[in-house]
Amino acid sequence: MPVDQAGLQTKELMMSKVYRRFFKVTDGPFVDAMNEIRAQNEENYQQAQSLCEKHGGKSVIYWNRGGIAAFVFDEDPGRDWKLIRRKALDEIEGVKVLPKKSCKKGKEISKELDAIPKHRDLSEALAAIGLPNNYPLIFMCREGKALCAYYCGSHSEKIYFISVPWKEVSNEKLEAYKKDSNSYDSELKFLTEWNPHESMEEVKEWEVDKYMDELKERASHAN
Repeated sequence: MPVDQAGLQTKELMMSKVYRRFFKVTDGPFVDAMNEIRAQNEENYQQAQSLCEKHGGKSVIYWNRGGIAAFVFDEDPGRDWKLIRRKALDEIEGVKVLPKKSCKKGKEISKELDAIPKHRDLSEALAAIGLPNNYPLIFMCREGKALCAYYCGSHSEKIYFISVPWKEVSNEKLEAYKKDSNSYDSELKFLTEWNPHESMEEVKEWEVDKYMDELKERASHAN
């Protein structure tokens, strides 16, 4: 019997609800991937720091999602370097620079810099549990929003929380999508194929908020 797609869509609009599911993770593939990325980034940082000090600088600034933002010097290192003026770096003391690629020495330093692997975004660890990094999973068309998965937590305490966007969809629509090999819908594909890994314990949002508040409090006392 053919599926009444128009009827399903009307029913879907009446009952669909977008929300987030939360999972606590303390071990398993996500934690393993996080540890691997952090270790690699630390090695990258040490290489970049050594290069910075080799040329008279004192520290390296990385962008949150990878890539070196600048080397920091106490004083202007000269014509082989270009000044980096970015509002996001204004609070960091010192002269922020990167090597110029328009002069011989600057090119040589740039070549050394390019040989250092770029920092990896820690959110890449989500791929270990079947979740894409910074890619929309659920769409809220009326609001003009697209929701991604994300994580929070503490590396030192080895406690993470994964937030996964979700949507209530009728079983009829999910079954119809699975049977229709000629259609593709990224949202329905996610809802029909993704399942939490066994290392993921589903929890309530208030549990996540409670832990994060306590984490901030512990950090403030430590400082």
